[in-house]
Amino acid sequence: MRRGEEGVTTGSRRRSAVALALLAATLLAGCKNLLVNEEIVVMESNYITWRHPATDESDAAVRKRAGEICAGRKQNAYRTENVCSLTQCRTTYQCMSAADAAAIGY
Repeated sequence: MRRGEEGVTTGSRRRSAVALALLAATLLAGCKNLLVNEEIVVMESNYITWRHPATDESDAAVRKRAGEICAGRKQNAYRTENVCSLTQCRTTYQCMSAADAAAIGY
């Protein structure tokens, strides 16, 4: 390669790297809800436990997901435990019928 061609090749690589970084940033910004990081850590019988960030948005997402899972079982979701630090929460929901929930005081 001649000296002038090297600059063009290096410049093209640099532009490609910048374009790739911008594309990645755009995709990550568009996936804001996917980055909330709710994670089911236990799903046993009618109990579902999540680990998630200590934010209102994350709490609402976990509540909605618990409702969807329990509705699939034709039951309601009841939050039975919620323990949070400054950054993380561990929240447990139990799927049960309204009659069972009333019998135990929900």
